[in-house]
Amino acid sequence: MILRLNKVMTEQFPQIATKVNSLQPDDLPDKLKSAVTDDGNRDLKIMQVSLDLLSENIKKYFDNALQQLWPFMPPIIVPDMMFEKNPFIPKLCQADLLLTALNYAIECSEFRYASALAFVVDRFMYWYGGSEVLLKIIDHILVLSPSTVIAPQLTIRRARIMKDNGNLHGAIEVLDGLIDSKAANEDGQWHYRTEFQYINVYAVCVQIKGQIYKNLGLWKEAVPLLLKSVEEFEKLPDKDLKGISYSYGLLSHCLCKLSHKEYLELQNIYVFQRDHPCYEAFEYGMKAAELSPKQSLFFARHCLQSSESLLMYAVQVTDLTQRKKILADVIVYLQKVIFENNIAEISKSKEQLFIFIKGIYVMALVLGCSNTSADQYFGDYLEKACLYLYRKYSLLGIDGLESKRGGDIFKEMLPAIKILFITLKEPTIERQAYFITSFDSMKTSKIEEMEDNIHNGCSLNKEYEKTRKEREENYKQSSYESKLIATLQNEDRNSKEAKQRVSPVDISEDSGIVLSEERVNKCMVDTNVVTEVRQDSCRIDCDTVTKERCPECMADPNAVTKERDPECMADPNAVTKERGPECMADPNAVT
Repeated sequence: MILRLNKVMTEQFPQIATKVNSLQPDDLPDKLKSAVTDDGNRDLKIMQVSLDLLSENIKKYFDNALQQLWPFMPPIIVPDMMFEKNPFIPKLCQADLLLTALNYAIECSEFRYASALAFVVDRFMYWYGGSEVLLKIIDHILVLSPSTVIAPQLTIRRARIMKDNGNLHGAIEVLDGLIDSKAANEDGQWHYRTEFQYINVYAVCVQIKGQIYKNLGLWKEAVPLLLKSVEEFEKLPDKDLKGISYSYGLLSHCLCKLSHKEYLELQNIYVFQRDHPCYEAFEYGMKAAELSPKQSLFFARHCLQSSESLLMYAVQVTDLTQRKKILADVIVYLQKVIFENNIAEISKSKEQLFIFIKGIYVMALVLGCSNTSADQYFGDYLEKACLYLYRKYSLLGIDGLESKRGGDIFKEMLPAIKILFITLKEPTIERQAYFITSFDSMKTSKIEEMEDNIHNGCSLNKEYEKTRKEREENYKQSSYESKLIATLQNEDRNSKEAKQRVSPVDISEDSGIVLSEERVNKCMVDTNVVTEVRQDSCRIDCDTVTKERCPECMADPNAVTKERDPECMADPNAVTKERGPECMADPNAVT
């Protein structure tokens, strides 16, 4: 072998070791050949020649790392730059040559060079899941030379990896050590060129600590840390918009988890504009989305988080008109999430695919809160589509969509994804109808046939037309004609004279009880109204002979019927088979 990676590098980078170790003399440029044949300082000369063979851009970043000009490598180093073929050794790319130089820097004990090379290659290794491997190389360097200076970016990378692996306390210790290192001013510590460099490092450390507290469920404790990180990021001459956006996104997640009491305690210390934590969370989520590049994973992620927060706020609003408006806003934001990336981009990223599926699921939840049966009906089918897609998504391995198996699974999902795009971009009645009636076949149908059926007006088949007319007929008997507010309180069944208090009701011509438009949703105020959501067997008013209650039981309203168990006679709020215990404590709760 002409070039050979050492044992540690070979164990950590076997593929690169195979390429480097298989090089022949004819594959090397003349100056590298002469370095290889040098008997004196062979390893040092190979390292120096390898550095000379790097592209001009990468050599510039290496020189800056060697001089400790920046605590963080500029984000301009992209994967394409590292995958670029080296013109002097075509069998190797720039990243291969960097790691070869790193190997020989360790061999010749040039640990300062080795640390700088690890700094340059760090972000590339993170993109391709090699951070843990690189950190093992850094550990090896520190064992051989404990005084070697390690860039703050690499120390923070270690803390992130520890956090992701569940070692939260260890991660906090690493971050605290980095924060305190400036005051220590010892050998082996990074020397910051300006105060702003330290502020940037401090802001990132505080942000990660806030994220760790969030992961632990300590949302109230995480909020001050995240607000502090935003404050520090804003002090920089060039504001770190990506860092601020990420902190805003974490704040949005934490705020919507707070109780009102916890939120009020924080509101007395920090400037929160809204009275409700979920609405404040929504606004922070939108701030995060606004600072993120459009058509990016970050924008979709923050927009989805803010939509969830707004939905959590909407279900707690008692005014039905206001709730309807808020739910409509949630739909608008969710459409941004769903259509921010096209299908080609979704097919490349497992996380983008997950956000797409989750966005549709949240939309199904929103439609379930609507007071329109058509929305609820359509929402049920959206939920089924999400479950189908998520089952497929869960089959993807750690390789995601890049492996052959992942590609095959995505092809199975593709017809359903395409029909969802068509339906939700312009959710007309015809498109919704076609989606519902074609749900089972759409998983394997050709998308061209789906589009033709929609455009040709073939979507409303007889079955859907019949069910649609039935739902519309039921809705005509809603509060377009009347509005009902009725309360009924029953005392113990053993009391001979039951005290009843009934408020006035509006009666229609056809029925003694009318379902109002405002009360079609699952937040009904009156527990005595018969709706599609609440079964007939829950009725307390038993003065009318129904199919469920025979005329013989009319004399005694507490008579036992097939639909009403004897245990529920004394208390109309008793748990029955038809009414779960969750809805008994508060009849206004969303069920």
